[in-house]
Amino acid sequence: VNAVLEKVKKIFQEEESIRQKREENENLRKAFSEPVLSEPTFPEGEIKAKPYRSLPEKPDNIADRPKLPANKLNNKIQVLHSVFDQSAEMN
Repeated sequence: VNAVLEKVKKIFQEEESIRQKREENENLRKAFSEPVLSEPTFPEGEIKAKPYRSLPEKPDNIADRPKLPANKLNNKIQVLHSVFDQSAEMN
C-alpha cells in the first residue's frame, strides 16, 4: 500500500512540475508577443489636442498682394502658348 501511495504521490509531483513548466513556457511566449508597459508612455494630461486650424473663408485683402506688371504677365502667357504649340507639333 505504501509503495502504491508513493507512486501516486510521484505521479502527482510529475504532473505538477509539467503544469508549472507549461505555464512558464506560456508566460515566456506571451512575454515575447505582448509588450508589457509598466506605466503609460504619456502621463495623463501631457497630450493636449490642438484645435484644427482651417483657412479663413476669404483671404485678407487680396488687393494688397503684389500684382505682376502687365509685360511680365504677357510673357508668362506667351511661354505657355509656345509650350502648347510645341507639344501640338510633336503629335
